[in-house]
Amino acid sequence: MNQFGIRHHFVMNFVQYYIDQYQKARPRDLPDFAYDIRDRAMERLANATFPSAKDEKYLYTKIAPVFEQKLTMYRPSAGDFPLDIIRKMTHSDIPVIDSYSILICNGYHRHSDPIRQLPGGIIVGSLVGMMRQFDHVYRNFFNHYELSDDVLVNLNTMLSGDGFFLFVPANAKPPKPIQITNLFDGHSDALIQPRNLVIMEAGSSADLLVSDFTLSDEPHVGNDVTEVSLGKAATLEMVRLQKLNGNTRLVTHTAVRQADSSRMKTHYVTLGGGMVRNSMKISLAGKNAEHIAGGLSLTQQNEHADHDMLMVHESPECQSNQLFKHILSDTSTGAFTGRIVVAKDARKTVAYQRSSNILLHPKAKMNIRPQLEIDADDVKCSHGATVGQLDHDALFYLRSRGISEAGAKKILLFAFAREALDHISCDVFRESILRLIIDRH
Repeated sequence: MNQFGIRHHFVMNFVQYYIDQYQKARPRDLPDFAYDIRDRAMERLANATFPSAKDEKYLYTKIAPVFEQKLTMYRPSAGDFPLDIIRKMTHSDIPVIDSYSILICNGYHRHSDPIRQLPGGIIVGSLVGMMRQFDHVYRNFFNHYELSDDVLVNLNTMLSGDGFFLFVPANAKPPKPIQITNLFDGHSDALIQPRNLVIMEAGSSADLLVSDFTLSDEPHVGNDVTEVSLGKAATLEMVRLQKLNGNTRLVTHTAVRQADSSRMKTHYVTLGGGMVRNSMKISLAGKNAEHIAGGLSLTQQNEHADHDMLMVHESPECQSNQLFKHILSDTSTGAFTGRIVVAKDARKTVAYQRSSNILLHPKAKMNIRPQLEIDADDVKCSHGATVGQLDHDALFYLRSRGISEAGAKKILLFAFAREALDHISCDVFRESILRLIIDRH
């Protein structure tokens, strides 16, 4: 058998390992359609391989070495958080704001408080709890469910434990933001796979703040999937803050589908993590839908941050605007792949994309792939990308005003980073992020 054949056989064994884990420990007490989707994902995985270094979708992030090992499937041994979890949180940088707060540890909720019902029929809490108690709320979402072509999404579909669920009925709006805090603590040999679902009915509105934090120096592996459905004229803002230790490897997948006149803003802020990859697919399926997407990553030492964005304009008169920035120190690496697809019937599309990046060390490296695929007439689309160092003239000017070199660099980096955060509506959360950025540099 040649080298490729050996490699292929080796990878298939590891995919089969995860399939065996599912067959040995299928979850209990879920609706029939949930089992059906998991089984379909298993069937699709049967002939799959983990993405290799030559896979275009994962060109800049080495995924296979992470999952080609016998990671255990994390399941909580008790129904509550570890006893010292609150003490650890008080010494962390988790933003504290006035919100409806949901805490999740290693992908699971406390069994004593899995679901919260808020004014106006809004429901938030455990996804598994929702499946058991409110299956009528989300059954329509799964009636025409299509599996992904991504092996890691299918792995999550088959093996996910729990995650968060947010349902906002028609014309309702939570009076405060919904804050989801995902905590990673211990269990270094475990694969943590949260599954999250957001359903916004017509005319509804919400602010969703999601944070990923490690509370120890232990290595963690996470494979997170979030699905978002926006009804007609629904509005959602989602901010995801990631502050992870240098040993943690986290892959997130976010799929959004927007109906007519819906509006959404997404922001990804990555402040650490050995390997972090955020993949987003936004489908502007309804006429006059709009999406603003932003990202900011700060990496140091040998950290790696990768943003992969696919913006699909399916319908006419939709707008999208993307701004992603990286600040890279030491020998860290970053990547941004931004693809805009304009379908044949999506006339009068307006789509912009920009990637701006600063290298603070000669050994830092940034990879950028902007892409446009336009099949419609009467559109306005553009993309731009820059990689450079701090402006020496601006540094000289600040130094001439008596500011130290370190202080001048911090001012310029702060100004560069702030632009990527300007669209975040929650002032307190935005200012908390800015303080974390200042502390990091």
